[in-house]
Amino acid sequence: MRSKNKKAAFEMSITTIVILVIALSMLIFGLIFVRNMMCSGMNIMTDVTKGTQKEIDSLFSTKGGEVVCLGEGEDVQDIYPTGDLQKIYCGFNVDQSKTFSMSLGTPSFIPPAPVGFDQRQLSTAVSSALISLSPPGQVTAYPGSDALIPVAYVRFPKDSPTFSFQVPLTITGQQTKILVFNVKRIGAVQGAIC
Repeated sequence: MRSKNKKAAFEMSITTIVILVIALSMLIFGLIFVRNMMCSGMNIMTDVTKGTQKEIDSLFSTKGGEVVCLGEGEDVQDIYPTGDLQKIYCGFNVDQSKTFSMSLGTPSFIPPAPVGFDQRQLSTAVSSALISLSPPGQVTAYPGSDALIPVAYVRFPKDSPTFSFQVPLTITGQQTKILVFNVKRIGAVQGAIC
């Protein structure tokens, strides 16, 4: 009788171990699958960068001129507050090497203000988030260069609200450009997983 109980207990423990191994394997594969699916959306950013370059090229063909910036005119750009430095890009179409002097004006937010914030708080937040390039305001463009050149950096903390702002960009020999940006929060799940 004891040998049957021992044999049954042994089989029960082996079955339990096999079920736990299978369950853990399924859980791990499920988590990897979900993570890959969630992060594949983040990888689309590479494609967006390539699309951005094409957009700059099309802007030059429609607007002409030597300098075209993302966020200019109807081309509103989204910024996701990650706490990291993010670049504000311009494209340059020059026949010979040329150095442009640039300066950022006072940024202002575009109403309506998000709940719990007023215009003064947002203007202060935007002003403190903008950082000029080093050396300040100097960008050298070269002929035939298709690369987008960062003209300013911006850093918004992760807990920034969703709002829009504009900043004037003055470039020597060009009209002042008004750049418009939307600050959009990244989703909690996406921020935690990827």
